[in-house]
Amino acid sequence: MAAGLAFLDRPYAAYTLEQGGPERLIINLRELDCFTFVENAVVLQRLISTGATDFKDYAAILQRLRYRKGIIAGYASRLHYFSDWLSDAEEKGFVRNITPDIGGERLLKDISYMTQHPDSYPELKNKETRLLIAEIEKRINSQPLYFLPRERLRSAEDRIKSGDLLAITTDMEGMDVSHVGIALRIRRRVHLLHASINAGKVLISPETLYGYLMKKKGRTGVMVARSV
Repeated sequence: MAAGLAFLDRPYAAYTLEQGGPERLIINLRELDCFTFVENAVVLQRLISTGATDFKDYAAILQRLRYRKGIIAGYASRLHYFSDWLSDAEEKGFVRNITPDIGGERLLKDISYMTQHPDSYPELKNKETRLLIAEIEKRINSQPLYFLPRERLRSAEDRIKSGDLLAITTDMEGMDVSHVGIALRIRRRVHLLHASINAGKVLISPETLYGYLMKKKGRTGVMVARSV
């Protein structure tokens, strides 16, 4: 959790990885969106646990986490969907998806947002890239996804620890997750440490995670992963 708190009050910025040109590793610790906040917190926690201090180590771990199999091979090699990122991170030994263990159920929806909205992703103007993303969506849809419905959160809340990764599932058609952050327990309740677009910075949500989910109808539940 110390890794996530290290970024507290860091400014929010969207699209920091969308710089155009050939895909390359971008490291921006000055400003973060919700996804890059979680990525960098995981990397920093790994550095702390291993005792590594060299910036080259930071870059190597971030690349391994951000890209499928840790290999940069174009836009489609970056893990864009959080459920795909989570599966890949679990395979690489960064996290364990505990959602099924705490009462999660199958997330029954077709993940296809990127190919259904190609105009929102400049790189998808390239037909080959678009086809690669379509194949990735097909692969995601071939595997079971789990989420904890928000109505069940209170009964499972005691099983969520500070430092667990939280992914907010959405009712948006074709999309798996709309927001991500880190769990922080305050007075026996779970709050969300996250890079907030509304607040314009990394902060701890004043409301509980349950309150955050119930605030908007489109927030259907949560995926939970634990660092290993």
